Amino acid sequence: MLEFLYDNFVDPLSFDFYRIALITSILVSISTAMTSLVIVNKSWAMLGMGLSNSVFPGVVIGSLIHFPLAITIGAFSTGLACFYLTSFIMSHSRLKADAALGMCYSCFFALGLILLSFVKTEQHITHILFGNLLGVETSDFIELCIICGLVMVVTLFKFKDIILFTFDELQFRVLGLGYQRFYNLMLVILTLTIIASLQAIGILLTISYLVLPAVTAQLFSKRLRNVLLIAIGSNLFSSYWGITLAYILNISTGPSIVVMQTLLFLCGFTYRKIANWRTRQLRIKQAAVSN
Repeated sequence: MLEFLYDNFVDPLSFDFYRIALITSILVSISTAMTSLVIVNKSWAMLGMGLSNSVFPGVVIGSLIHFPLAITIGAFSTGLACFYLTSFIMSHSRLKADAALGMCYSCFFALGLILLSFVKTEQHITHILFGNLLGVETSDFIELCIICGLVMVVTLFKFKDIILFTFDELQFRVLGLGYQRFYNLMLVILTLTIIASLQAIGILLTISYLVLPAVTAQLFSKRLRNVLLIAIGSNLFSSYWGITLAYILNISTGPSIVVMQTLLFLCGFTYRKIANWRTRQLRIKQAAVSN
């Protein structure tokens, strides 16, 4: 038993790739947890899922160009291009938002698959689709540090504005804080967060990093500060055990992290159900005593 624990939990820390994976997971966990609050409370889950799919062509093209930030720039460009194409179609047709989003984002993802079948990339298809935290290279690690650092700095610097934008859009407009400009800023932050999480969890599973942290945290608490801390904590927990499980079983990191996140959500869901049941029982007893 002790040998198993040492081989799978202590000895891996001596490897550079494992330490890089842990540091990367910490950065991605914090940045995605911050963005998750906005996505969940603004009902942007469909938008987040669409953006994560639309960056696929940019990732494939960027992997062919051998210069720093090529993949990041490519993913960022195709993500925003798909979003503004969707907005253009919505403004010049009778399509509803979900229909326009589904059409454009699935088209961009299909375009990425076509490009991948015609070109040879250095990245394996499963690493692109499902993530590969245990295979993060030094250049990718530096890019992730820059992206996650930028997301966290902007989020902290604009935290009060983000909260107002998320929970009271009317007040944000009344105060004249520049709604459209701030909306574009949040779109950029969301796109950068998706790009950062691609290495950890892959294109197909990125939506879990964008939704599950805030959803799980809100089951345990309603206070904003606590929700943010719990969301970050749940992401860190899921990422660590997801990496550990992937290392032990020799599987992709993305699916294992999602499984951990889902288990935490189920724990939170069970806790909330029990807490609500106890509250109802207490009120029933109080009502019986008062009568």
